[in-house]
Amino acid sequence: MTTANLEKAFDILAKATEEDDKKNYEESFRYYVQGIIYLLHVAKHEAKGELSKEHINEVMADYINKAKKVKEYLDAKKTNVSAYLDDLEDRTTDNVVNVMIELVCLFEDATPTPIVTVYENKYHSNIMANPTTTLQKATEILTDATEDDKSRYYEDALPAYVQGVISLIHVVNHEVEIPTATMLAKSKSLAYMQRAKRIKDYLEMKNIITVNKYLDDLETITDSDMVNVLFETICLYKESEDSSTVNVTVE
Repeated sequence: MTTANLEKAFDILAKATEEDDKKNYEESFRYYVQGIIYLLHVAKHEAKGELSKEHINEVMADYINKAKKVKEYLDAKKTNVSAYLDDLEDRTTDNVVNVMIELVCLFEDATPTPIVTVYENKYHSNIMANPTTTLQKATEILTDATEDDKSRYYEDALPAYVQGVISLIHVVNHEVEIPTATMLAKSKSLAYMQRAKRIKDYLEMKNIITVNKYLDDLETITDSDMVNVLFETICLYKESEDSSTVNVTVE
């Protein structure tokens, strides 16, 4: 049994493979990411019977590995992986906001709750006491988003939540290599995106904003850095989807 979205996923992934074979790596990477997100959507919302979530995840894992290899090649050509953060506000367009919110929320049933030991808490405290520039910026953006939210400036809070989460995801992917920090970032990012989704739904209901179906918006995202953000978000959540806790012991 197939669905329209599953067929679309395989059509897109076929394009990804074709562009990969032609060594058009930026195009192939974009198609890989689009196809993988379609598979994530099917696994979350449409998988049943012969179309099992386990089977979809097996197929998805293969394409994620292919996308990782392309990403490694593209990343090797970059001189500054964080340059896009300098104009993140301009890059966080309505379609990026819509897709990021829905993408993170696809993992809401599988996001582990971290167990923080004294050992881990010491390192987490050190990180927060000496934050990287990006972490400091992420914290500032998310604080502003929360304040706008409380003041009911929802149209300002919505993109700010997404910008803050993108910055947070960059931190755990490129600046901090501590398991608990990663898990805390996942759970916090999900909480912020769940709140952003409620705001988005409210603004749409009130006809204050018009929101497309996020899979339609997905195909309009051509900014290579934003495509990379989407893939790093997928990898961040998928790698521990089967885990329920993280507990680092003292050696």
